[in-house]
Amino acid sequence: NAIVNKFTTHSMLNELAAVESPQEITAAQFSETKDGWFDHQLSPKTEPVTLERAIARRRYLTEDYFSRIRQADVVVVTLGLVEVWRDQLCGRYLNTAPSIHETRREPDRYVFEMLGVQSNRQALEDIHAILKRLNPVSRIVVTVSPVPLKTTFTGTDPVAANMRGKSILRVVAEDFADAHDDVDYFASYE
Repeated sequence: NAIVNKFTTHSMLNELAAVESPQEITAAQFSETKDGWFDHQLSPKTEPVTLERAIARRRYLTEDYFSRIRQADVVVVTLGLVEVWRDQLCGRYLNTAPSIHETRREPDRYVFEMLGVQSNRQALEDIHAILKRLNPVSRIVVTVSPVPLKTTFTGTDPVAANMRGKSILRVVAEDFADAHDDVDYFASYE
């Protein structure tokens, strides 16, 4: 289901860390809107729901959906974005950007960051370590999404921002694959 697509290394890491070490799910992990509660770890097209439904869905995703990684023979990690938002309240990077209304309502809660080679590379190492603890025999295929960035929060031209982001992820992906015998790079971006 497209609502669970992950666009950044850090949002992927969030999901795997939650599978490995489940934490209590609280309202702080969601954003309240006039239409309900939104989970920024899901796709931006996901509709807000009641807090009870948001918690139940997050519990299902952690305990049943993403935990299936324990049985996977191959895990495909597709790198998409280097532009990320950090939620200062819950202390994690988000999968999707907060709305302009959210950033105005809580200006100190959300911080925009451009993550470079080192941060994304470290996140892949952390992903690899967790995957190996959850499923020691799985292989990993890493790739870079060919889907272009259409808008950017950097203030630069989207074409330039896209090239910068994809270049960072392309370097990270190949370096990561070269460093591990159980990781292969697949050239979907190219």
